[in-house]
Amino acid sequence: MEDPLGVLGLQVSEEEETLTERDVTKAYRKLALKWHPDKNPENREVAQTMFMKIFVAYETLLDPEKRAQYVARRKATWRNAKRHSQMDAKRKLMKEQLEKREKEAAFRRQNEKVRQDVETNSKQAEELKRRCRDEIEKLREEWKQDERKKMSSAKEDLYGQQMREMLLENCIKVSWHSEDSWNAKRLQELLAHIDVVDVVVSVSKRVALVTFSSKDCLYRALDQKDVLFLKNGLKVQQMGIHQENTKRNVSSNEQLAHESIMPRISHDKELLDIRRKAAEGDEDASLEYEQRTLKKLREAASKKKTLNKEKD
Repeated sequence: MEDPLGVLGLQVSEEEETLTERDVTKAYRKLALKWHPDKNPENREVAQTMFMKIFVAYETLLDPEKRAQYVARRKATWRNAKRHSQMDAKRKLMKEQLEKREKEAAFRRQNEKVRQDVETNSKQAEELKRRCRDEIEKLREEWKQDERKKMSSAKEDLYGQQMREMLLENCIKVSWHSEDSWNAKRLQELLAHIDVVDVVVSVSKRVALVTFSSKDCLYRALDQKDVLFLKNGLKVQQMGIHQENTKRNVSSNEQLAHESIMPRISHDKELLDIRRKAAEGDEDASLEYEQRTLKKLREAASKKKTLNKEKD
């Protein structure tokens, strides 16, 4: 461990400890501003290393327990150095060699521990990322299925609304019960000699709404219903609901069908910035992006369940 005082550039006498928290904080802030990675984009790796050393030194000197341990080691080192200076040259050489071997062994053990920790953390990070991706895909698939159901329901509601809005003064309803299939084209051909504006057919319900351009055309069709409709196995009914009396009532379910509860990740500027860093190869940003995306999807799923409960 490097000397915290030396890292922060602080000078304290060997015999006594007179350093205050204010002195430590002042020195830390000065060096942190100097070596912050954002302040050194051209030499980012060195800046990150220095920044971490500065932070560790600052944390050591402000923590009472760590500071006490450091002061005790510092005084012991000073006393050892004093005794060492008093030794003869031969004993001094032997002691230096022994200390060198001990430091090398400790350094090798430390490197091995760091290597094992990095390997373990890498495996854990990969496993966490994999689980995040799996859960994200699962939540997205559930959301897509739910959205498809909502869109299908919305289309049916919209079709029913359109059917109601088509009930105008110049409109008749045609129905059939036979297995013979009728469609819009066939009905238009049947009424080709009359000015038909539109034909809306529901094949599954075997019903159609035929709108004429005027009341005269409507009456012509009704006058010929025996020949045009009854003869072909069709039933006809005149509709008498005015368009101006038809009001569109949008239910809360229709609103929900058109409102997506999927989190708008593309509108989150901070998340977009993290995704950009992840695309550039930043592993930490990649993991953070997946965790944030998973969080948003979980919130969306929770919101969806709450809405469904309120609906029920």
